[in-house]
Amino acid sequence: MSNLFKSWADIRNLENKVPYYTLRASTKDSAEVSDVEGGYYYLTVRDGKLQDVIYDVDTVFGYDLSLMTPVNFIDGSIEGVLSKEQCFANKVPCGFTPFKEVVEPGKELAFDTMMGFAGSTEQINAKLDTFCGKDYLANKFVEELVSAHPDRLGGCAVINPKQKDCAEECERFLENPAMKMVEFNSLEHGYYPDVCEGVDKVLKVVAKNQAIVKVFSGIGSRAMPQQWLKHVEKYPQIPFIFLIISIILFIMILFHDLYPFIRSCNITLNNTPYIKNFQISNYPLSKYRCTQILKQLS
Repeated sequence: MSNLFKSWADIRNLENKVPYYTLRASTKDSAEVSDVEGGYYYLTVRDGKLQDVIYDVDTVFGYDLSLMTPVNFIDGSIEGVLSKEQCFANKVPCGFTPFKEVVEPGKELAFDTMMGFAGSTEQINAKLDTFCGKDYLANKFVEELVSAHPDRLGGCAVINPKQKDCAEECERFLENPAMKMVEFNSLEHGYYPDVCEGVDKVLKVVAKNQAIVKVFSGIGSRAMPQQWLKHVEKYPQIPFIFLIISIILFIMILFHDLYPFIRSCNITLNNTPYIKNFQISNYPLSKYRCTQILKQLS
């Protein structure tokens, strides 16, 4: 790499643990020097948190200028690499994420690393909460998979309505015709569906795109199906699918909290006349028992 290029190399945004690799000015062989817009970023997320990044090649490779042998790492291990002060001026930058862990048999060390282009540091920093979300990269993987087989698969994106850009993120996924469904998991994301403002923002996007809503429910105080009643009533055009409802909770809901609602809305369950846009699946009830319950509703 030319010395001219090295001399203009710059790394910004280190305070946010997302190195932003760019140039201080153009490297063209001309009388006019211009600004360089945009740059590349590197980040690693583990357990929802950004990790420290090694951006100085000398801390890893030492005197090996060919960058073929990580001399400092071999001689001093991770501790030796991390003990060195990093400097990015006038040298080729890099991006490594250091970990030192003992992985027990049957266990795993999981993390996600992203590299890409952004127009500015402000642009990438505005998305950090989204990138750190547990479901972001999983959604991207699903989107890529179903896009490759749109005639056989339909994608479902898990959206956290607590995130500031939840509606925008939902819109982005549903713009892809291969993405058919949005999932809410209030237990895992930690919100109450009936009071979380982001839920309605996401549902507006879902309704506009004529998508389906899947709800994790039935476990814990944040995942009660009755907490979704006002949303089901407000958006009758949206098919709602409620998952993981146990037999005891199912019967309790049917004959107490949701009983008047089921009767008034003419709900359906499987192939029997029931609520228009309200479905309950994955419940551990025999077909015979379901028939008996539905007979009592009729």
